[in-house]
Amino acid sequence: GSQYYSHLDGTGQRADRMERPELHAGCVEIIAPQEYMIRPPQAPVFVFVLDVSYEAVSSGMLACAVEAIKDTLDNLPGAPRTQVGIITYDYAVHFYSLDSALSQPKMFVVSDLAELYLPCPEDLLVNLADSREVFENLLDSLPRIHSKNAQRNHEICLGSAVQAAYRIMVHIGGKMMVFQTKLPTLGHGKLTGRENPRLLGSDKEHTLFAPVKDTFYGNDISNMCKNQVAIELFLFPSAFCDVASLQKLAKDTGGELHFYPRFSAQINGAALRADIVRSLTRETAWEAVFRLRASHGVRVSGFHGNFQLRGADLLQVPNCDADATYGLELSHTDASTVTSQYVTLQGALLYTNSNGERRIRVLTSTHPVTNAAAEICSTADQDAICAFIMKKASSDVISVGLAEVRNKMLNFAVNIMRASRHLGSGGPGMYGAMPQQMQQQQQGLPSNLALLPLYSMALQKNPAFRGGSEVSVDFRMYYLHTVGRCSLDTSILFVYPRMYELSSMPNDCGRLVAVPAGQGPQPLEPGVLNAGNNQRLKLPQMLNLSVANLRSNGIFLVNNGLSFMVWIGRAAEPNLIQALFGVHSLEGIDAGVLRLEAQPGDGDFKKRVCNIISALRHEHPGGSYQQLQFFKEGDPLESRFRFALVEDRASFNGGSFSYDEYVQHCQRMAQSN
Repeated sequence: GSQYYSHLDGTGQRADRMERPELHAGCVEIIAPQEYMIRPPQAPVFVFVLDVSYEAVSSGMLACAVEAIKDTLDNLPGAPRTQVGIITYDYAVHFYSLDSALSQPKMFVVSDLAELYLPCPEDLLVNLADSREVFENLLDSLPRIHSKNAQRNHEICLGSAVQAAYRIMVHIGGKMMVFQTKLPTLGHGKLTGRENPRLLGSDKEHTLFAPVKDTFYGNDISNMCKNQVAIELFLFPSAFCDVASLQKLAKDTGGELHFYPRFSAQINGAALRADIVRSLTRETAWEAVFRLRASHGVRVSGFHGNFQLRGADLLQVPNCDADATYGLELSHTDASTVTSQYVTLQGALLYTNSNGERRIRVLTSTHPVTNAAAEICSTADQDAICAFIMKKASSDVISVGLAEVRNKMLNFAVNIMRASRHLGSGGPGMYGAMPQQMQQQQQGLPSNLALLPLYSMALQKNPAFRGGSEVSVDFRMYYLHTVGRCSLDTSILFVYPRMYELSSMPNDCGRLVAVPAGQGPQPLEPGVLNAGNNQRLKLPQMLNLSVANLRSNGIFLVNNGLSFMVWIGRAAEPNLIQALFGVHSLEGIDAGVLRLEAQPGDGDFKKRVCNIISALRHEHPGGSYQQLQFFKEGDPLESRFRFALVEDRASFNGGSFSYDEYVQHCQRMAQSN
C-alpha cells in the first residue's frame, strides 16, 4: 500500500532501504499476523516415554535418563507455560497422575494393549511449574519402582506406549522423548527379528533398509507429524532391534535418533546425559513449516532430511531444532527460461518460538547466472557439494542399493574432473603432507575442488555406504539417519576424519594458552583452536588417513565428528599407558571398558590429551556428544577403527583402490570420452 511507498535515491534504489531490514538483510524475522495462525501459539510440551524393562534398569539407562531429565527442568524452554508428562512401559503401559494436589504421583497399569485407554486423562499432562514437586518425586522414584523387573525375557510394547503418549499430547503437539532397549514384540508396531546376515554385502542388502509394512510406521507416524508431534528416539540395543523401522519415528516427525549399543551407565552415561540436556534445551522452532521459492526458470526438485513433505514443496517439521540441516535440490524448469543475470532464492520458516510468538523467518539470497563451466567450477564449495551428495545418497540407498549409490559417487567425481580438465593445473587435494608422486600428477581441478576426488573415495568407504558384510544393518541405518540431518562441519569430519598422533606430539601441543585481555578477536593460526574461557590450544600435526602413518609404539586419535577413536599400538610406551589409564599394561584388558576422564592430580601428558579432546568438542558444540572409543592393535574390533583409514585399500568390490590408484582411475575415466 501507500505506506510502503518510497522515493528513489541518486543510484535508482529506494531511499529507505537501509531503514527496512527486509530490503538489505539476508535473514529477517517477522511477527506473524493472525491469518498465519490456525490456532493460538501453544506451550512447549515434553512427554517422556521410558522403557523400564530388566535391560533398562540393569544397564543403568533408566537411572541416567531420569537424572538428566531432572537436572534439566530449570532450563526447559517456555517457562512458566511448559507442560510435561511421563509414561513408562515394559509388557504393559504405565501411566502417572501428576495432579499438583498430590504429594506422590499415582501409577496406573494398563496391560490390555488391544483396548488401551487413558486413566485420569486430565492429570497425565500437566503444567511443570504447578506440578514440579510431584514430577520430581516421580523421577526420583522410577528406578526404585521398577527395580524388581528381574525378568530378562519380558517382551516390550513400544508402539502401544508411543500411541498412548500421542493421545496425551495430540491436542497441543510438542516433543516426545522415547527411550528403548530392545526389539518391541508386543502391541502396536511390534517387530520380528528379520535380520538376515546372508544378505550383507549382497545386491539385496538394501531390502533390509526399508521399514516393515505396518500402519504404525506409516499412517500413524504421518498423523503424529500432522498434529505437530516430534519424536526424539534413544536406542540402547544389545542385539538386533530393527533400526530401519524404528528410525521412522524420528525421521518422519523431524526428530533425531540417538544410538548407544550395549549401553553401560559407567561408560556411556555421560554421553546420554549430555544428549538429553542438548535435546531438551537447544533452540527449537515449534509447529514449523518451511517453503523455498525460486525465481523464474528454477524449481526445487528434491528434498532431503527429517520432515514430512506436504504437497509439492511444503516441509512440515513439528520441531525444527538448532542441530538439524536439510538438503534441497534445484533444477532448471527449462534450459532457456533463465534469462536474468541472477537467480533469487527465498525460504520462509513459519514457526512458534518457545515464548509463544508466531514468527516468520525469511532467508533471501541471490546467485549469479552463467553459462560458463569455468565460472561454476571456480566458485563451487567442495564441502557443501560433498555434504549434499551424502544427504542425497542416504535417501537414495533404500531404493537403488549401496553399489549403485557408490557408482554415482564415482561418476560424479569423474564428471567434475572431465568438465574442469582445461580449467587449471592443480594437483589432487590431500590433508596433511602430500606424497611427492601425487604432487607430480595433474588432474586439472581448480583449488576449490581439489579435494573432491578424495571426498568421493572416502564417501564410498564410509560406514554408511561401504560394501562388504562388516557393517550390521542396525549400525548402517543409524549412520544413514545421522548423515541425513547432521551439520556441514560434522558431515565433512565423518567423510574424511582427522587423525593426530598423541604419543609423540611436540611439547607445546595440548597446552591451554590464555589470550591477553582486551586484545579482541584474533584470527587463528592453522592447527590452533579456541578452547573456551579466552584460551587457545595447539593441535598435533594432522596425518593422512593411512595405516602407513600408524606405529605400534604410538597412540593415535581420530575425530570423525560423531565420536573420538583412540588407537593404541601393542608396543605403546608403558609410561604413557600408565599416565592415561592408571595401569602399566593393557594386556588382558578389554578396550571397551577403558575410560579417559580428567582428574585432579593428572600428569602432564594426560592433561594435554584431555585438553585436546575437550577443545575438539568445543569446536563443534552442537549435535550429539562425541564419545571416546578405544581400540587396541590386533583386537577383533580394530576393523571398525580402520574404516576411518580411507586412503588405504578396502576389501569390498569397488573399494580396492588406494587414494593414488583412485585418482588415476578417475583420470582414465575422465579422459576416455
